[in-house]
Amino acid sequence: MTGRPAPARPRVHVTPGRGWLNDPNGPVLLDGRHHVFFQHQPDSLEWGPMHWGHAVSDDLLHWKARPIAMKPDSDGVVYSGSIVQDGDGPLLAYYTRVSPDGVEAQCLATSDDGDEWHRHHASPLLVPPEGVTDFRDPKVLRYGDSHWVMVLAVGEEVWFYRSDDLLTWVFTSRFGRGYGAHDGVWETPDLIDLGDTWVLSVSVISGGPVGGSGTQYFAGTFDGDTFTTEDTGVHWVDLGPDFYAPQSWWGVEDSTWLGWMSNWSYAARVPADTWRGVLSLPRTLTWDEGLVQTPAPPFAGSRAGTDRLELVAGRLRVEGDRYELDVRGTRLVVADGLLTLDRTATGPEGGAPVAQAAVRGGALEVVVDTCTVEVFADGGRVALSALVYPDLDQHELRITGDVDTLEVEHYD
Repeated sequence: MTGRPAPARPRVHVTPGRGWLNDPNGPVLLDGRHHVFFQHQPDSLEWGPMHWGHAVSDDLLHWKARPIAMKPDSDGVVYSGSIVQDGDGPLLAYYTRVSPDGVEAQCLATSDDGDEWHRHHASPLLVPPEGVTDFRDPKVLRYGDSHWVMVLAVGEEVWFYRSDDLLTWVFTSRFGRGYGAHDGVWETPDLIDLGDTWVLSVSVISGGPVGGSGTQYFAGTFDGDTFTTEDTGVHWVDLGPDFYAPQSWWGVEDSTWLGWMSNWSYAARVPADTWRGVLSLPRTLTWDEGLVQTPAPPFAGSRAGTDRLELVAGRLRVEGDRYELDVRGTRLVVADGLLTLDRTATGPEGGAPVAQAAVRGGALEVVVDTCTVEVFADGGRVALSALVYPDLDQHELRITGDVDTLEVEHYD
């Protein structure tokens, strides 16, 4: 364990009622209410037999815990997946079931309300080919008016399948060999249509931008069967230490996702008492010569003011050429075209203390919660996300240097 104090529960982020949380699963809008599910072990502060936890929100800002959506049974435990809805039909959750002998197969459960789920009798829908062990995390989406697509993490690749009926899936193509980072198994893929560009994201267990896990993305085209890109390089979704396994919403107009704010290299050691694990802010996605992420509404609104320079949870907007912002012991420095997030005084045991990114100027958007800092620069082309553990009574915000504007919005 670490000497850092266990944090107060975040005010504008998803957390488990008790126990362990990791990857988000199946964000979906149903009847005007946002549902988010997540990998969950309610009986321990460490990863264990996986359940699907559940939280709901009417505004993406305030989240309420719901009863566990899916539990392990005699057939196996419940790994990550996604949710879609075919017209006005029930919610369809596609997830990886891991049997007692370790076989990862893709299964289906249905629900009319997001609370009560029933395993579909056709499960498993997909089983791994002989010799394949890592075969997980189905992301299902609709390709126009044509057919359904499933994107699956298989070893250090993603495989694509198609279906006309959401039950029978036919393999179409694979992607990954010779592209991107391969320092660990690939997990939790997502495929998002951003207009003229399709973005394929995939998380890697090790080799992330500051060590440990991270999430990379590829930009290219998708014809319903095959993803194509000419760029073989590595592009990170978030240059901070704590953003993993993002999953996009079903049923919202703007492309929106959220991820797990932790890192597999130290996730089991972050300070905790009754709960451990937090999901990121929801982020709206666009494309402008690169992936652009901005805090989704209502975070994009502004009730800003500088009436108090104390902050437990809130949003900051800072603009200037060269300055240092100290938020509850975590330092953000902008100087000479470089943004530095320094959590030496507040970071978890074993966590990278410093993350950096080149920036071109403009406003810095920072959302702070009790144990999270999420920074968006260059209009959202740069993101840095980090867990922080300041002293519980440390609420001070200080800024020095060449600052043009400082706006503070409180979520107290």
